[in-house]
Amino acid sequence: MLTGSKSTFVLFGALMAILFTSPAVAQNHFLLEVTGSVAGEGDEGAENAQGRSLSGTFGFGGRVPGFAPAYYLIGRVGSTEMGYTGPQKFGGAEVYKDQADWAIGGRLYLPLSRRVRLMAQLALGEIDEIAIIERPGEQALSLHPSPRFAMFMDGGVQFRLNNGFSIGLVGDIAYHPDADSDTVARSAGLSVEKSRFDGEWGRRRLGLSTTLHF
Repeated sequence: MLTGSKSTFVLFGALMAILFTSPAVAQNHFLLEVTGSVAGEGDEGAENAQGRSLSGTFGFGGRVPGFAPAYYLIGRVGSTEMGYTGPQKFGGAEVYKDQADWAIGGRLYLPLSRRVRLMAQLALGEIDEIAIIERPGEQALSLHPSPRFAMFMDGGVQFRLNNGFSIGLVGDIAYHPDADSDTVARSAGLSVEKSRFDGEWGRRRLGLSTTLHF
């Protein structure tokens, strides 16, 4: 874990301890989920941005007796392909990214009706990427920065078709506590959207999920 992220990790650990100190009891204790998404980033000045992502999630949990929400401990892995054009004043760089990510964290389901429920998820992990930056008349630049520590915040709505299967709409955003860590964006002449806590907002995704409950 990165040194500058220790306080974030401690807070995250405390939240996970609160969620999972009580035994989880529910009819289905496991979930297996696949999500396909469109993806983008928080780079300011990018044009023609487009991306796609596929991720898989495994979870274990259930309901605490006497409470409506369900809690799950989850692990997620994903792959994302993205591209965009940088500002013309910096050469109009064409950027292509291939990302792999992993995360572990907690998920909460809050039922709205018998079949519809809200989902909120918080996870910690890393994004590892390989990028190609091309400018007209110049040799292509290949970059493979060190994996970036990230906090992933997810939210969405899920419709339970039956006891074992559901579909949903989910969005997520990555937050990087360490500022000035997106070397690819800066190499392309872009600035990165800052947060009020001096970190950086990163990749955003919006997609459809299919979930098996067993």
